[in-house]
Amino acid sequence: LNAIEDAETAEAVFFAAEAGLGVAATMSIARPERVSQALSRAGIDAERQQEFVKAIVVSRRLPCVCPYCRLSLLPSVELREEMAALLEEDAPEHIYTRSETGCPECQYSGLKSSLTTLDWWNLDGTRHSSVRKGLLWAVARGWVGVEELT
Repeated sequence: LNAIEDAETAEAVFFAAEAGLGVAATMSIARPERVSQALSRAGIDAERQQEFVKAIVVSRRLPCVCPYCRLSLLPSVELREEMAALLEEDAPEHIYTRSETGCPECQYSGLKSSLTTLDWWNLDGTRHSSVRKGLLWAVARGWVGVEELT
């Protein structure tokens, strides 16, 4: 099915799920924690949502710091410990943030490209733990600035 934009489509999606079909549907919502509210407005009660919504997947484009002008930072002890534990590898000595002034390579933006990610969220609006691990991995390799962790 395509996008859930109204009560009729929402009902069809949940009817298909109740019939045992694997269903993936899209919704145009700014924040994943609002999915449940939008489904409720479309007439899908909380019990049906809990039973059939297995994950909310959000596509995001993260800005990548320019490798030519990025600024090096020392990670906090807490961040180093979290990286070592989740990534099961030594935490990097340095992490990076974007340069406010940039350079000619990034047209003075401090950003060079972007990394598209799929974030998995739970119905209650909390991120799945694997999302944090993926962000830490990108930060540890210097692709994404540390500011994306907040």
